Amino acid sequence: MKINEIFESIQGEGKYAGYPVLFIRTSGCTRKCSWCDTKYHKDGKEMSVDEVITEIEKSDKKIVVWTGGEPLMYKKEIIQIALSGPGKYYHIETNGDLLEMDDLESFGYLQYISCSPKNLEIIKKVYNILDNLHPSKYDIKSVIKKGFQEEFIKYSTMLMPLTEDVNGPVDKQNEKYVWNKCIETEKKFCLRQHVKVWGQERGK
Repeated sequence: MKINEIFESIQGEGKYAGYPVLFIRTSGCTRKCSWCDTKYHKDGKEMSVDEVITEIEKSDKKIVVWTGGEPLMYKKEIIQIALSGPGKYYHIETNGDLLEMDDLESFGYLQYISCSPKNLEIIKKVYNILDNLHPSKYDIKSVIKKGFQEEFIKYSTMLMPLTEDVNGPVDKQNEKYVWNKCIETEKKFCLRQHVKVWGQERGK
């Protein structure tokens, strides 16, 4: 599998925001989103499952978060590591493109799935799949602003403001809009805490 970076940080978004974790960023993605803030994921080096397990064993962090890029490009390797690797809690952050109903059984070995779909067709598919899991096991997180992806809201458990000018006035306006939209629709509100603290600094 191709790995972009492995680093320790604080989870900045989702149900586990605030927890110290070990991030494993895989290389490659199924999309080329113009607003992607990790376009550097394309770089990376090939690592075997055993090599990744060794890196996990070096960390004292209890939670391992697979992120990307799109980590489900390596779903077989990730499940293999979850089954045979060190005793950790494994989370995955995915856009849902490669998520299939057949994955549910093997995904039982993951403690949490955070899915952020990028189009309406995919979020409907993801909603139908993840609805079979206990609500504590997943979130469907939609990135929105006024007039952008608001049709995703009905399928989401969590709404996150679109980042446009990194803590500038536009971001503040988006955050207030999504805050009020969460009150209106009874969805969880999600800030990108790492961006609030570090901006776009890599490895944070």
